[in-house]
Amino acid sequence: PFFFRQVEMDLASAENEKQVKNLLVKQQSLSQRICARCEEGFSLLFNRRLECIDCHLGVCRKCCIWINKSSTDKSTGWRCQSCQSER
Repeated sequence: PFFFRQVEMDLASAENEKQVKNLLVKQQSLSQRICARCEEGFSLLFNRRLECIDCHLGVCRKCCIWINKSSTDKSTGWRCQSCQSER
């Protein structure tokens, strides 16, 4: 359950571009199976994987919100809570 937190901590302390690239690939791979925010596993029916329109990581429904196209948001789709709080 601490996979994403560990990868994020490693990203913060990465020393070169190659390490950052490898960690981003690992983060993307993990988000195919578990939510990038709460780390719950995805299933076909009850906890589907949705992709954040900003960070492109996999998130579950309870960790994201639907964004409609507007004057401030140029795209429509799911945005994770982390990306939404950065706005």
